[in-house]
Amino acid sequence: MKQYKKWATAGVALTIMGTVAGCSTNGDVSPGSNATNSTKDVAPSNNTVANRTAGENNATANTSAPSINTATTNSTNTVTSMVSVTVSLTNGQSTPSISFKVPSEWVKQKVGQGDSSGYAWVNPHDASQQIDVITSGNISAIKNYTTEQWDVTGIFGHGTRGISWIGVSSDKLTGSFIDTTGMNPYAKSEQTPYTGYGKAFIVQSPNPFSVFVEAWGMPLHADTVLPTIHLHETVYVFSQAMLKEIYAVKYLSSVGPIIPPQNVANDVNKWAPYVSMSMLPYAPASEQVLDKQLIQNIQGPMTLLKSLSGYTLHHEQLPSGNRTYWYPSNNKFPTWVDPTPQQIIK
Repeated sequence: MKQYKKWATAGVALTIMGTVAGCSTNGDVSPGSNATNSTKDVAPSNNTVANRTAGENNATANTSAPSINTATTNSTNTVTSMVSVTVSLTNGQSTPSISFKVPSEWVKQKVGQGDSSGYAWVNPHDASQQIDVITSGNISAIKNYTTEQWDVTGIFGHGTRGISWIGVSSDKLTGSFIDTTGMNPYAKSEQTPYTGYGKAFIVQSPNPFSVFVEAWGMPLHADTVLPTIHLHETVYVFSQAMLKEIYAVKYLSSVGPIIPPQNVANDVNKWAPYVSMSMLPYAPASEQVLDKQLIQNIQGPMTLLKSLSGYTLHHEQLPSGNRTYWYPSNNKFPTWVDPTPQQIIK
């Protein structure tokens, strides 16, 4: 608690896609067209990132929610109760969602710019005090297509002046930030006298996007809100047999014109978007090396694996050229088995 009270100002902004539900009003947001075991990052103990040790800058901290349930709502330091809200980030089955607390008196409104959209909870006495949740489908900002690496620190643009990152996870899918730009594009006047503090996440499946929550306001906002921000995701854990099947079918599609059975193609088309590296910690240790190779190929780009047990490498001479691909050794794809959903909280 003391670490938050040391802040001169506090702000929390959230990028979100989906449906908001909770003790306050609800609303829907759709992701932009361009588009992990749990870690709970918290904001720094002061406003100077340079004062933190290297170890602190490279680590995430587990912090329980504050013992109080109040937040400053206006310049006269009046206090109001907090309510919990949950925002569904995409439409569909087993959607990811984000939850946090907001002052009960603050008014929710829909906000967005460009490919970013979401909601703002605004202090009716001071429009510069907000809690924003924003989602973006601009994948080019957060993924290096040469290295195929994700990086949450690209959400605002790499090297953006006034944005400092701390507590970035080793996989770079989550991180906390300090925003001293003095600009909040979702406020009535973009200029703000406050410092923003927030948490950001990359959601990889079924369709990748970024989401962040940022709070702009008095110190007690960050003290109360930041520890309550949590991303809720469903990770689907596929058996290695099903990963092989998805890989083989997707590779067939990439080389063409060999066509798998329609029922197999239907299963693969349905479930391939839910394959992600987040499942690896739940896979048997003995299978993780091959699972990782299969997942990398399923997510693209496709490469021809040197070996694939249970499958035979075929070479076909077609009028359009040579085709090399893996096909089940017994000429029959395994019976499809749905993946096991695993709920995780970040």
